[in-house]
Amino acid sequence: DRMTTGVRLQSNRGSFGRMPIIGRYNNTSNTAIGHNNCWIFTGLSSRGLIYHGLFGRWLADSVLRDEEGNIRDQFPEFDWWRKKPKQKT
Repeated sequence: DRMTTGVRLQSNRGSFGRMPIIGRYNNTSNTAIGHNNCWIFTGLSSRGLIYHGLFGRWLADSVLRDEEGNIRDQFPEFDWWRKKPKQKT
């Protein structure tokens, strides 16, 4: 067996550089991932060498508590990557 395809993630650029993708992945589709308890941590870019420990600690704490409050307290923009519900007009 060999890998024939792959995905490279490009995160958004914020005021402090590339923004990581971190948090609980809310599986709303039965075809995506086979369970609903999935956490993601990617998109650090080259700053990952500096920040991986900090974000990793926040993520581990959130996984153990089973909630994202700790990440939200430390990094309010952490869920920038989630699709926001459309506003009703």
